[in-house]
Amino acid sequence: MDELLQQFLIEGPELVQQAGDALLALERRPDDLALVDSAFRAVHTLKGSAGLFDFPPMGLVLHAAEDLLGAIRAGRRTVDRDTVDELVGVIGQTDRWLTAIGSTGTLPEDAGAAAARLVAALRARLGDEAAHPAAAAAQPKGADTAWLRTLLARCPEEAAASGRALVAVRYVPDRNCYFNGDDPVEIARRVPGLVALQMALRKDPPDLAEYDPFACNLVVELLSSAPPDEVQAVFRFMPDQVQLVPVALPAIPAEEGQAGHGLLESATRSLRVEAGR
Repeated sequence: MDELLQQFLIEGPELVQQAGDALLALERRPDDLALVDSAFRAVHTLKGSAGLFDFPPMGLVLHAAEDLLGAIRAGRRTVDRDTVDELVGVIGQTDRWLTAIGSTGTLPEDAGAAAARLVAALRARLGDEAAHPAAAAAQPKGADTAWLRTLLARCPEEAAASGRALVAVRYVPDRNCYFNGDDPVEIARRVPGLVALQMALRKDPPDLAEYDPFACNLVVELLSSAPPDEVQAVFRFMPDQVQLVPVALPAIPAEEGQAGHGLLESATRSLRVEAGR
């Protein structure tokens, strides 16, 4: 058994305990958002760790649980006993799978069937949002889309050359994403139909004495000519870090494009990358 898997088997039960404790407390205090956050963080980390290994059933179940917790966290779904019971069931199954991996190095033969049942139950709790994940994530209520105007102003030639409707994405990775096994640049590179890609610093780097090389400080913005569902699929494991907006061209008048150019001059330092590269 390799060292990385051994570390997962040490940390996994601790995360299971964290999520389970938060969910059981949530039954008594359904309005306590701190408990939702605690469960979400534990499930998110478990899902990221499981993605490093060949355990697809575990990843699918934890992904569905994360989506449901994310909807609760964002106020799109409410907490009730049945929902908590479904999530507790996921945590219990994850614990049993970790035990099996520790004994045999693999998941049980019935893991696929068990995962299918759990995912179906969780997706049913999400309702229409699960049926149309890209539409649900496309433009969160009250979302700031000023970045979109600036992005289109920076990339007018790329947008015009596509000759079709686009999807704009703003991806702000979690500061601890590297510890979850996420590579923001590689994730962005996997977006199909990539038309334009820009990366900038979330904020100017601090003094070297305060610089943390293990914390992600990137903001990734891009344009894609692929359907929204295909673009959303790339970011399915980090829906809370992504804003996805369908763009019908022409998106902004020429005079507003000039205004966007002015914003570019005063924006944070950025790196422009050709889509082909």
